[in-house]
Amino acid sequence: MKGPVSVLAAILALTSCDGSQMTTSAELPAANLENEASVVRASGSGHMTVTGADTDWRSFSFHATGRPDGTADGRFQLQPRQNDPDHKILGDIVCVTVVGNKAWMVGRVTESDSPNSPVGTFTRFRVADNGEGEGSPPDQISLMEVGVIDPPPYCVLVPERPELRDIEAGNIQVR
Repeated sequence: MKGPVSVLAAILALTSCDGSQMTTSAELPAANLENEASVVRASGSGHMTVTGADTDWRSFSFHATGRPDGTADGRFQLQPRQNDPDHKILGDIVCVTVVGNKAWMVGRVTESDSPNSPVGTFTRFRVADNGEGEGSPPDQISLMEVGVIDPPPYCVLVPERPELRDIEAGNIQVR
């Protein structure tokens, strides 16, 4: 982490989030929260393979913007391709926090044909932007965990979970 979590940022995040929209920028000092420079952004798209009981090729895309007034917006899409290439989970970003090259996000599912990700449930995930160019390590994304009941703590506490995994194709940007 580049700096300590700002107490003001944490208070703003917890008090301004009604469960629908919230953001923090844990790397910025409290004095800069009113500044446009404290707007945070994360975006990306790509593919990754998830191995386990079934090997699963997945496509993902997301974009998120967080503002100093406590609002966040954006969209995410996950397309697991193991059994049905038309299977999709889509949703709205409700909070985002950026610390260095990493971003933590929570989204609310708005469209889904998966019984494991019903409309209205929350999902959380995090990403890492590991640079550009041939010599840089791959960018990373976690699996999306579904059923997050309370978004603010995840975006404020920025836990080291879910585990980050290398993407095989695509690009992630965190600013």
